[in-house]
Amino acid sequence: MNYFVIGREDNPNYPLLEDFDRETSKAVCMDEFIPDGFHCIFEVDLDNSDSPKVPSMVDYHKEPAPVVSKKIKDILEPLELKGVQFVPAEIRWKDKVYKDYFYMHVIVYHQCADKENSIIKFSNIDGTIRRISKFVINPKLADIPLEDRLIFRCKEGAFYYFVEESLKDKIMAANPKGIVFIPAEEWTK
Repeated sequence: MNYFVIGREDNPNYPLLEDFDRETSKAVCMDEFIPDGFHCIFEVDLDNSDSPKVPSMVDYHKEPAPVVSKKIKDILEPLELKGVQFVPAEIRWKDKVYKDYFYMHVIVYHQCADKENSIIKFSNIDGTIRRISKFVINPKLADIPLEDRLIFRCKEGAFYYFVEESLKDKIMAANPKGIVFIPAEEWTK
């Protein structure tokens, strides 16, 4: 099993986003499909000291949730991935509005860490990942049908998204900007 953690390319010109309104904030936290007709609104995070003066809009923005371009959506949506929904989104920056974006809403969670062989510090409060020195993928994932684990969120940390290698290869074939895939066994935090 070859899995990758979806990450944001480290480029100071690629902006972080923030929820624009309360409805978008609630939608990002939902663990069920968002009703049809809804759209999310995100803003370029101008309060972040790392924010660029003029942002470069790319194919993948990570914060506060995965927001993808039409290019990535058009690759993934025809695959009818279980537990994945693409919600129309717009990104606002000053007086500009970028509309060809989608919030990639993933409601599939799996226990993804092999806790016996990984070196992970978990939060005493909620049991989520705090620090990773060595990550080993849970071998029990192999018992789940592949179509149910092509993309999922980590039960030990809902902000971490994992993709199976074949899906990563489909995305990378389109040469997207702003996204990186970290091999699970090389993932540290």
